[in-house]
Amino acid sequence: MAIEENWPLALAPRARTGVVTWTVRLGFVALVAGVLATTVFALGLLHTRPVMPGEAEVLFEAARMHAHLPLFTDPRAGTFEYGSYASRFYVLYPPIWSWVVSFVPPEIAQPIARFVGCAAWFGVLAWISQPATPRCRPAAMAGALYVAGVFVLANFATTARPDAIAVALAALALDRCVRRQRLDGWSVALFCTAAVLKPNVMGAMIGVFVASVITAPRYALRNIAMAILLGAAWIDVLEIASNGVWHEHFVCSFGQPRSLALAASGAVSRLPLLGGLLATAAWLAWRHRYHRGIALGLGALAGAFAWACLAFSRPGSASNYWLETCAVCVVILAHAPLPDIREWSGTTARLAAIAFAAQAIYNAGAAWEGTLESFEKEPARARLAQFARENCRAEPNDVIVADEPGFELETNDRILATVFTMNAAVRAGKLPLETAVSDAKRPEVRCVMSAHGEFGAFLPEVRDIFRDRFRLMKEEGDWKLYAHR
Repeated sequence: MAIEENWPLALAPRARTGVVTWTVRLGFVALVAGVLATTVFALGLLHTRPVMPGEAEVLFEAARMHAHLPLFTDPRAGTFEYGSYASRFYVLYPPIWSWVVSFVPPEIAQPIARFVGCAAWFGVLAWISQPATPRCRPAAMAGALYVAGVFVLANFATTARPDAIAVALAALALDRCVRRQRLDGWSVALFCTAAVLKPNVMGAMIGVFVASVITAPRYALRNIAMAILLGAAWIDVLEIASNGVWHEHFVCSFGQPRSLALAASGAVSRLPLLGGLLATAAWLAWRHRYHRGIALGLGALAGAFAWACLAFSRPGSASNYWLETCAVCVVILAHAPLPDIREWSGTTARLAAIAFAAQAIYNAGAAWEGTLESFEKEPARARLAQFARENCRAEPNDVIVADEPGFELETNDRILATVFTMNAAVRAGKLPLETAVSDAKRPEVRCVMSAHGEFGAFLPEVRDIFRDRFRLMKEEGDWKLYAHR
């Protein structure tokens, strides 16, 4: 069934005069203001933002590959290429993106990888907002501006992490499916590559596969078989490249116990920012569910949302898990037209316009608040890292331990141990507690940085050692640097 193309878009600026028109225009202005805020944040702090978790691991792994050092090492034994204090780390993501970044010299890898992330995130939103039906263009543009202007999404998408690249591939695959009204080989390849780059970006793929079994079973089984073969090929490549330990590293990085409370918290916490978009996309997709292309989009939305909730159940989850769901929403808005405004009462149209403008203004305010706060906070944190580098490493073997892997990378030129992953490994019995305690007592540890209270992110046994051996030296906001007594 083809979607009718003669429906005027509800709430388009020229659809009505008076209050509705000006209210909608105000909403579009607010959306543009939000995008301006996230763009200023992403580009203005491209060089000065401290390296964040997930980003640090990618840059560290890329630097090791660039230097032709082994990537998959045994954290229990540690690796000593950098000095007498061992580095103990698990490879965080499937290192496809890290391998790509490794072709760039480590001195400039961070800004270049961040710029690629910016281009992928904002670029794919611009691309998928070009609808098959021109009458859908205002809603598609509004959706793309809405998503691009959400600060908590841009905070992760514009880094050196693989999130933006993977989401861009998944969004392009879904857009192709909706346009062609079926799943094809190219879409399967894009979906599978996205899932390998960032395993949490596979909810849309699962949803599309389920929907395609219902809408086009003749193509579905063939494409599902192709996806299984591609996934198996990627896993074989990773297993061969890692000498059979990739699976162990992946499980240790992401195999923490799940929590229903964490899942609920992650799903609910961003609803004030994303609720309007999610509700509108879900309503439109359900309204046009008998169109085969939109049915695939509805499946993708359900799959991405469910997969995000599952991802939120893991400790250490963050707002980047919403990226895929929001990109799916933009694809739906680009292909599922809003109902004819002539069917709406004046009161309904005004209420819808006011809700749209209110959500856009709220999001723009949050984006500018986050941007201005970041311009004050992030340079100060960067200065703290520089201060630590200059004052805590009198000898080449001296190290600075931190509960933020980015801080360790910036001050030591390497990651010593990602605290979150190592704590989980100790609790699971994969790493001896004595190893963590012995590392904390080593004389090479000259300073400790804590971003989570007084050594709050470390194991209790390690925390007690640090409290006895270190005193507060300098702080910037919630980041505190402790020096050896």
